[in-house]
Amino acid sequence: MDKTKLLSRLISQEESDFLDFKQQWPKNNVDLVHDILCMANSESEKKDRFLVFGVTDEDHSVVGVESNTKRRKKDNLYNLLVSKMSVVPELSIITVPSEGKEVDILKITPKDKDLPYVLNQPLLEGKSRLQKNAVYVRNGSTNTAQDSCADIKSLQELFRRREGRNLRTIDQFRHYIQDAKNWDIPDDEHPMDNPIFCKSDTQLTIRVEGIEGHWRLSSHKEIKNYSDFINIAPLNEEVWNYKKSPTDCSSEETLSLISVGVYWGVVPILKRNLIQICVKHEPFAGYHIFFLPDLGYANTIKSKKGLIKSTEYHICRLLAYFTDLSKEENDRILDYINWEYLKNRGKYYDNHKELLYAERPDWRTKRIH
Repeated sequence: MDKTKLLSRLISQEESDFLDFKQQWPKNNVDLVHDILCMANSESEKKDRFLVFGVTDEDHSVVGVESNTKRRKKDNLYNLLVSKMSVVPELSIITVPSEGKEVDILKITPKDKDLPYVLNQPLLEGKSRLQKNAVYVRNGSTNTAQDSCADIKSLQELFRRREGRNLRTIDQFRHYIQDAKNWDIPDDEHPMDNPIFCKSDTQLTIRVEGIEGHWRLSSHKEIKNYSDFINIAPLNEEVWNYKKSPTDCSSEETLSLISVGVYWGVVPILKRNLIQICVKHEPFAGYHIFFLPDLGYANTIKSKKGLIKSTEYHICRLLAYFTDLSKEENDRILDYINWEYLKNRGKYYDNHKELLYAERPDWRTKRIH
């Protein structure tokens, strides 16, 4: 939005849980940090919150920020906060010329997962003081006093947002799925045989509901390494043989289209298809399982940011996390599932040769251990 239009929009509104007018920047850092913390921890549904300097709070007249006041710059403000906080909300300062004067708009964009924002050490300046670990919030147009702390109701709301419990069920799932530590498999069994439960909400589960189809690599195709295998177009009839039974696909590299369901209790809230790739890891024994979004879907993603935000991407990461491989190998699996690979597989291989499987030795030569 144009900054002039932004200022016009803001001064047309009353002070609220996302908007506060100040005639000038505060003279000390304690008052400024207090205002920032209150806005960051506000119960507002608005993504962005604003402190507007150079406007009166009575009639919203533009008085401008005086040149001799203690105006802050973004870098200096960040340095101050970083020295006192473990996590800092996103900040930006927008200077808007208006009526021959200048108005500074401090935009504060908190993240729910970081709530509540607190100081990790006290902040003192003159007689003003902010306490370590005290939670300051903004309720309506009122801030928690500097010598006080938010009430229990406000604290409960902050942690409800932090845990995603304020979201719709499907949005809660998207919130939880980004952290595999929130999930568990009963009795340490394989995810292909059991639902994966969300610890933060035991009604949320992921179930691998079935395999829609199996394809085995045609015997005439020579495959020397993982890159060769993965670069073959999935479900291409020229290089794959379709098999109805998974037992027909147990001895060679295979690709399967699997159906995954997300449930809240017994209610289905999401259905997706994913690609499961089983690769015999030569010259070592055993198989490794890789998961990718259904490439028909993934190819519709237009940016890396879009892919990483997609539910399919995180389901694949979660399934990979729960395979029976070592943690180091899981990290490698997760590294395969990214935008670089989907966008340009050949270039991806060149950039990550050290992570890809070595060429297989001829079966007639001595096996490498």
